[in-house]
Amino acid sequence: KWIDAPAIPDAYVVNGGQMLQRWTNDFFLATPHRAVNRSGGERYAIPFFCDSNIDWPIAAVPTTVGPDKPPKYPTTYYTDYMVWYQKRNYDVLNQAQDAA
Repeated sequence: KWIDAPAIPDAYVVNGGQMLQRWTNDFFLATPHRAVNRSGGERYAIPFFCDSNIDWPIAAVPTTVGPDKPPKYPTTYYTDYMVWYQKRNYDVLNQAQDAA
């Protein structure tokens, strides 16, 4: 269910995304998001993407894991993760073929 997020004066909205979720062992969660401008005025969005090197391991940072907090995701590499993510989200031709 979508809920309205109240506008907070002089604030920024930050969507950390799924990579930050994996890096923080679910401390910061990624959520589905959308933006609908109903104000009638202009709306500005300035996306900034922060990724790692293509051969960098993607694993929970040390401060988010411990004896009572095991990693929730297996370690992978950035390129492998992005191939999996792109295929899962954007490979619509193969998804339609698999469903048939």
